[in-house]
Amino acid sequence: MKLSTGYYLNTLQLNICFVEELVQSSGKQKGASAPNITHSLDATHLIMTVCAVDFDVTTVHDSYGCLISDMPVLYEQTRIQFHKLYKENPLPAILKEIDVNETAVNYGKLDIDEVLKSKYLFS
Repeated sequence: MKLSTGYYLNTLQLNICFVEELVQSSGKQKGASAPNITHSLDATHLIMTVCAVDFDVTTVHDSYGCLISDMPVLYEQTRIQFHKLYKENPLPAILKEIDVNETAVNYGKLDIDEVLKSKYLFS
């Protein structure tokens, strides 16, 4: 005889539940910090770019797409918004939020103004 649950009367259903005691790993948290910060800044750049244009933009992760006729504007806005985001250097504020001494960071020599003239922004 079939029951309303979809099982037959002579069927047993075994449910196994593992109760896991979660232990925070400070090493894993530290290791994930840089990728998570980078990912959030990439997402911020994407949102700024999409909001700066007046046409539909398709996005997948950190990839942008639009109609070919809109590409020159998207090409320009990706650079303008990137420049706007990083001109003010968001890293010191982020480091302060997570209580990290900024002197522990080695900065490169990128001239952010060069981004506005670059042929390629990212790949």
